[in-house]
Amino acid sequence: TGIPQERTKTILVIEDTLVVRKALSRCLSKMGFEVTQAENGFVGLKKLKESMYDLVLCDFLMPVLDGIDCVEQFRAWEAKHRPDGFQQYIVGMSAHSQTNDIQLGLKAGMNDFRPKPVTMKDLKALQESSPVQLAGRLLDSIMGEGAGRQDDDNDEEAEPPMPIFNCLVGVEPDSDYSKLVKTLNPTKWKVVTVFDGMDALKLLKIQNWDLVILDDELPRLSGTRCAMRFREWEKCHRINRQRNMVLASAYLNAMGSEMDAATVLLPFGFEHMMEKPYNIQACEKFVHQKEETYTSILSGVDIIG
Repeated sequence: TGIPQERTKTILVIEDTLVVRKALSRCLSKMGFEVTQAENGFVGLKKLKESMYDLVLCDFLMPVLDGIDCVEQFRAWEAKHRPDGFQQYIVGMSAHSQTNDIQLGLKAGMNDFRPKPVTMKDLKALQESSPVQLAGRLLDSIMGEGAGRQDDDNDEEAEPPMPIFNCLVGVEPDSDYSKLVKTLNPTKWKVVTVFDGMDALKLLKIQNWDLVILDDELPRLSGTRCAMRFREWEKCHRINRQRNMVLASAYLNAMGSEMDAATVLLPFGFEHMMEKPYNIQACEKFVHQKEETYTSILSGVDIIG
């Protein structure tokens, strides 16, 4: 029998910025890693399920599915489908995360954090760290023996489809917001509902959302004031602008049926306006348009406009 060939170390880089992703991949390839890339959290989650890696680097703020939700959903899946004794080692990375945000990442299941830019020195330190070395030895054992639970196709099919879009809804407590939430299909949308403008502002700062709907009558901080404060903060702390900010207001209804959002000068920070009381047909149409846009992006179709 010949000497077993040494296993090539593997790493997954989940990062939406192409320049950063390519730069990290080049450095890691020079270090001897076989690099797999994912351009957003949704693709990253799929890659995480497909293979085990010596190390995973995961950005915090990404479109489609952010790093925190990606890791949180993976950890729930991992507990059922991965070999006992092996937990994927995941390091979060961000240029803008504050201490509280880092704690959220660790709570979601990230093992460690590195601020951007992640340098060659940082990567070599991670490569030589005890957790990554241990992960490598466990993978050597698992791959060598062919041991461990394999993904069960029947179990995978039995799992309910996971939401792929994130929506933040900020509404006044006494409003009939349930009509609005019902238009967001739970198999496609993960909806977080808050009833306070200050809470909405905190969540806006944590991640980029696929859709944000803010009531202009939110207590403590109205929807318009919340958006104004967030946009000012965003200038200094974000690279990617939060899109699809929707203001829900009774102002449209007060103007009469002949007026609609297209004829209204939108308040600062918003791209759309929604009538109150909530019109189910109008809400469903708007949400369906967003779903089609995001589905096209996931399919690699360029959207203009």
